[in-house]
Amino acid sequence: MAENPEERIVILAPIGQDAVAMAMLLHAHGFAATICAGPSEVRHALTTDAAVLLMTEEALELPQVPDVLQQLESQPPWAELPLIVLTHGGESRLARLLALVAEAAGSMTVLERPIGEATLLRSVDVALRSRRRQYQVRDLLEQQRLFAEELERQVSSRTQELVLTQDKLRALARELNLTEHRERKRLAAELHDHLAQMLVLVRLKLGQAKQGPADRSLEMIVQAEEVVNNSLSYTRNLIADLSPAVLHEFGLYAALRWLGQQMQRYDLNVTVQTGPSGDIRLSEDQAVLIFQSVRELLINAAKHAVSKQASIVAEEREGYLSIVVEDKGVGFDLLAMATQHHSPMSSKFGLFSIRERMTATGGRLDFHSAPGEGTRARLIIPLSPKSHRAVSQGVLDGPISDEPTPTHMGGVRHGRCRVLVADDHAMVRQGLRSILEGFSDIDVVGEASNGMEAVDLTEQFKPAVVLMDINMPLMNGIEATAKIKTKHPEIVVIGMSVNTSVDNQDAMRTAGASRLLTKEAAVEQLHGAIQGAVREIGPLGKDALGSGR
Repeated sequence: MAENPEERIVILAPIGQDAVAMAMLLHAHGFAATICAGPSEVRHALTTDAAVLLMTEEALELPQVPDVLQQLESQPPWAELPLIVLTHGGESRLARLLALVAEAAGSMTVLERPIGEATLLRSVDVALRSRRRQYQVRDLLEQQRLFAEELERQVSSRTQELVLTQDKLRALARELNLTEHRERKRLAAELHDHLAQMLVLVRLKLGQAKQGPADRSLEMIVQAEEVVNNSLSYTRNLIADLSPAVLHEFGLYAALRWLGQQMQRYDLNVTVQTGPSGDIRLSEDQAVLIFQSVRELLINAAKHAVSKQASIVAEEREGYLSIVVEDKGVGFDLLAMATQHHSPMSSKFGLFSIRERMTATGGRLDFHSAPGEGTRARLIIPLSPKSHRAVSQGVLDGPISDEPTPTHMGGVRHGRCRVLVADDHAMVRQGLRSILEGFSDIDVVGEASNGMEAVDLTEQFKPAVVLMDINMPLMNGIEATAKIKTKHPEIVVIGMSVNTSVDNQDAMRTAGASRLLTKEAAVEQLHGAIQGAVREIGPLGKDALGSGR
C-alpha cells in the first residue's frame, strides 16, 4: 500500500504483540501504519510527518519519551498531533506521565484495555479527521503567507518602478533646466555678438552724421539705415527660431517645410513630403510639441549622423498623424543604448526626452537604427480621443505600412513571418524591431509592454512568432506564454531574458516556449532561432517562412 505521510499512524508499543496486531488491523481497514521500535524512531517519523501517534502505556516509561514530548510541544501553531494512549484502566501508576503527555500533545484520547477493534478504528478515524482539519488550516495559512509574499513582491516591484520613474522625471527635469540654460546662453550670445553690435554700429553712424558736412551726414544715415534693416532681418530670424510664426499662422505642414529650408544653415538638405491637401488640425500644444521634436531630430542628424541628407514624411491616417524623420548617416546600436545611462547633455538623452513628451500626450516615438544604416524615427500622434485610446492600448503598436492589415488567421503575409515583440522596456523593443526589420522574411506586427498586452495583441494580430521577455509587469512572460500556447498551440513563442538560468529555461519550456535566448545574443542568434523554431512546427512553419525557405 502506498503510504501518504500525512495519513500515517505511528505506533509505539514496546511490549508484547500489540504493535503488530494494531498495525495489521489498521492496514486491513485501509489505514497507513508504521511501527517504531523506540522513541528515536518516533521522533524521526514525526519529523517526516505523521497524522496520529498511537502508543501503549508501557511506552511512556521508555528513556527517550521526554524528547518526544518536547518535540510535540514545539509543533507549529496550526498543529496538535492527535495522540491515542492505550492504558490498563483504573488508577494508573503513570497518571503523572499521562498528564504530561496530555499537556504536550494538546489532543489525547485514552482507551482502556481490553479494546474492541471497532473502538480502536473509530478512535483512529476521529483522530485522522481532526488532523485533516489541521492540514486545511495549515494550507490556508500557507496560502495567506504566499499571498502576503506576492503582495510584498508586487509592492516592491511597483516601488522600484516608481523609483525608476522618479529618476527619469528628475533626469528629464534636469535636462529641461539645462536646455533652458543653454537656450538662455545662446540667446545672450546672439544678442551680444550680433544685435547689440549692430545697434552700436548704428549709433556710431548717427554720431558721424551729426558732425557733418551734409553730404557725409547723408551717407552715414543711409549706412545706418542699412544696418537697421539687417538688424530687423536678424531679429525676425531669431524670433522665428524661438517660435516660428509660420507654425501659428499657417499650421504644422507649412512649418515643417519652413524647417526643412532652415536646416540648410546646418549643411543639411532636407526633403519634406506632407499630406496631399491643406494642413492638419492640431491643438497649439500638439503642434508645438511635434515641431520641436522634429527639429530636435533633425539637429541630432546634422550634428551626429555625419549625413548631408535627411527627409520628413508627414501624413494623416485613420485617427492619427504619422511623421517619419529619416537620415542616411552612421546610425547607432539601439540595444546598447537601451542599457546605458546618458547624461542630460547627450543626444541620446534628447531622444528619451522626446519619447517621454510624446508618451505624455498619448503618442509614441518609434526608432529604427543600426550602425552604418542611418536612423529612422517615427512620431505617432493621436488626433482624437478615440485614436488616443488606440495608441495607449497598443492598437497602433504594429508597424504602420501602406499594406492593409491581414484578416486571415495564419502567421504569414506575402511570404513573411509575422512576429510580435513583448518587452517592458521601450528601447529594447525598438532595438529588437530594428534587428528584425533588417530581414526580408520578417514582418514585426506589434509590440507589447507587458504580459497581458502580449496575450491581447496575439489575439488581435495572430502572429507566427512571439518574442517574449520573462520579467514584465501585470503578467510575466511565463504566464503569458502558457496562456498563448493553451489557446494557440501553433504559435511559436521564443523567450528572451538577461537571465537564462536553468529555472527560467525549464519554466519557459514547461509553459510551451520553443527556447530561451539571452538578450545579448539577439543580434547573432535571433533570426536563426525564429527560422528554426517555426520550421519545427512542420508544414505550418514552412508556410510561415514562405515556401519553406
